[in-house]
Amino acid sequence: MKGKIKRMKEKNQFIQFLRGVSIFAVVLLHCLGKTGNAPLIIKPWLYFCVMMFVFLSGYLTPREKVKNPWKFWRKRLVKILIPYAIWSAIYLIIDGNLTPYMFVRALIRGNASGQLYFLNDYAQLVILTPLIYWMLEKKVLRVLLYAVTPCQIILNYYLKMHGKYLLVPLCGWLLMAYLLGLEHEKWEKRISNVKMPFVICAIVICGFAETWESFVWRIVGIEALTNTQVKFTTLLFTLSILLFLGCLRTKQKEKLAQIRFFTRLGDLSFGIYCCHKIFLEFFAIYIPKGMPNALLLFPITLFFSAILVLICNKLLPKRICGWIGFV
Repeated sequence: MKGKIKRMKEKNQFIQFLRGVSIFAVVLLHCLGKTGNAPLIIKPWLYFCVMMFVFLSGYLTPREKVKNPWKFWRKRLVKILIPYAIWSAIYLIIDGNLTPYMFVRALIRGNASGQLYFLNDYAQLVILTPLIYWMLEKKVLRVLLYAVTPCQIILNYYLKMHGKYLLVPLCGWLLMAYLLGLEHEKWEKRISNVKMPFVICAIVICGFAETWESFVWRIVGIEALTNTQVKFTTLLFTLSILLFLGCLRTKQKEKLAQIRFFTRLGDLSFGIYCCHKIFLEFFAIYIPKGMPNALLLFPITLFFSAILVLICNKLLPKRICGWIGFV
């Protein structure tokens, strides 16, 4: 029994490590901005971060948790929607746009601040989880589920090429990563014989392909496709990263889980995700986004975001910290 508990703890620390790496990438992405060539070279190697968060959520959602959908929804949605509403209001107040109409509009569209769309998308996945598990038991429906992400990526290409946007965010582009998390045991068995040199080659090829695609869209003049994660090359790069993680041995995962900097960031990741844009936009007044300024803007933003989460956890009641996503 003690051995089992120890393995679970090590496994959780590895997950926290992955969350830490992902939030590190998220903040750096936002500090790089959208102009210049340097971000086009760096950002494609960081775009895996959002899908990684979704994969980990699926990984931590075994079928047993969803047997009682109402209990599952209540537990998960409270953790998502209350911070989502509070931070939407906070960012609207900062922008001077907090009115009932703008608040409702921001909740529907997830655009009170750039990063909050993810909470909207993730809430949709949570609501759909019982249905997703039921569909995964049917062969035809399972194929359809895995086809949703490529279909939304195609739709995104079409819309961006014609200068159009979805009225509300849709979670379909994240669904494949979520499915891989939900079915991780099945997929881990299938990739057990994949050789690591092949995986490394796949990561490098997909990463350069993603960078190349970003430059192509800038040359063509479709900036909306230059700075987006909803691309086929981003999906392939993320899948190669997940393949790499699946091929790691237990000892290798344990060593990574011992990197305290990233595991601690993982503990604070949700809070940092919610609040970091406040510090980013403030310091960006004095340190503009982009390279090489991001080398200074990024650590400052990450530091103050983490400090805010830590201070709130020390001073505020646990329930309030939960409401603002700092737990």
